[in-house]
Amino acid sequence: MRWQKKAMKKPALFFTALAFPSFVKKDIATLGNRFDVFVYQFRATPKWLTPVRFLQQLFVLMKRLFSVDGYVCAFGGYHSFLPALLARLTGRPCLIIVAGTDCVSFPSIQYGNLHRKWLGLFTRCSYRLASHISAVHQSLLLYDYTYYPADYPQQGILAFCPGLRTETSVMPYGYDASFFHRVGDSKMPNSFITVAVGAGGLSRYRLKGIDLVVWAARNFPEYAFTIVGSELEGGEALPGNLRTHGVVTAERLRELYSEHEFYLQLSISEGFPNAPCEAMLCECIVIGSRVGALPDIIGDTGFVLNVRDEAMLRHLIQVAVQCDKHRLAQAARQRIIDIFPSEKREQALLALMDRLLNSDRSPGDWAARPSAS
Repeated sequence: MRWQKKAMKKPALFFTALAFPSFVKKDIATLGNRFDVFVYQFRATPKWLTPVRFLQQLFVLMKRLFSVDGYVCAFGGYHSFLPALLARLTGRPCLIIVAGTDCVSFPSIQYGNLHRKWLGLFTRCSYRLASHISAVHQSLLLYDYTYYPADYPQQGILAFCPGLRTETSVMPYGYDASFFHRVGDSKMPNSFITVAVGAGGLSRYRLKGIDLVVWAARNFPEYAFTIVGSELEGGEALPGNLRTHGVVTAERLRELYSEHEFYLQLSISEGFPNAPCEAMLCECIVIGSRVGALPDIIGDTGFVLNVRDEAMLRHLIQVAVQCDKHRLAQAARQRIIDIFPSEKREQALLALMDRLLNSDRSPGDWAARPSAS
C-alpha cells in the first residue's frame, strides 16, 4: 500500500477590521491564497458599547488562542489593541496595516485617531505592542505638513508616538487595470469629478475638500462638476452645474470616471486614496492637494494644489483646462499601471507575512526590534 503524504496545514491568521471597503477585502483575499484567514469585525458604533465590543472580541480571541499563528489588523484603533497585546504575550506576530485616519491629528476639523484622548491612547499602545506596522505611504509614518496650516506642522505616526521602536515598512496599494479602464468614446469637455462617501457632515465635508469643489463649481459656471458618494441634501443650494450621486456600484463609478476629463481630490488629509488611482486608470487628469500620497500618485501627469487657497485653485483649474489633455490622460493611466499594479502589493504582503510568521521570537521580544522604513 502506498502511503499518501499528509498535506501541511496552512498557517492561520486572525484578521480584524472595523469595516470592509474594497482595499481591505483585497488584502483579505490575498492573504487567503496562502493562509487560513479568520475575519472578525469590531463594530465601532455606537460608541457607548465599546467596552462590550472589547469583551466580545476578547471572547473570540481566547476561543482561537491555540489555533492562530498570527494577527493582522486593518488600521490601528480600539480593535487592534487586544490582538497586539495577545500577540506580544504569546510571541506571535501582529501586523497592523495603517492607511490614514489612524496616523494623523487634525483637531481643527475633529479628524484623526491621534487627536482623541482614549482612541489615541489605544491606537498608540497598539503600535508599541505590534511586531510590524505597514504603511501604505511614507507620509503616514512622518512628514512635514504644509497644505492646511491650522494644525500640527508634522503628521504621521512617529510625530505622535515619539520613541516608537516597532519595525515599519511602506507598501502602497495596487490597482487592477483590467477592470478600471475608460469606457465610451468621448468625455465631457472641461468636466470634473470627485468621490467622497459620507461627506454630508461638516467635518468630512471640509476634510474631503467638498467645500472647495462647490466653490469651484460656482466660480466656473461654464464647466461641469460631479460629486459621487454624497447627495449633500439639506445644505445650501448647489450651483446648477454641479450634480451629485449617492454611493454607486464599481461598474457605474467606472462609467462616471470615463465621462469626465479631470478628477478633483482636494482633501485636507489622505493616506493613499484609491479614487484618484481608479480615475487615472480611466484616463482622468488629477488635480490634488499636497497631502499624503497624492503628489506621488499624480507625478507629472496632473496638477498639485500646494496650499488650501481658493485663488491658487482658480489658477490651477485655468492652467489645467489648457493642457494637452490627451497626452496627460494617457500618461496618467500608464503611471498607475507601471508603478501601482495589484500584483506588486500582493507579492509584498505575502512576503512580509511569511517573514513575520517564520521569525523566531519569544513573548515580549517584539519591542526590542528597531524601527526600519
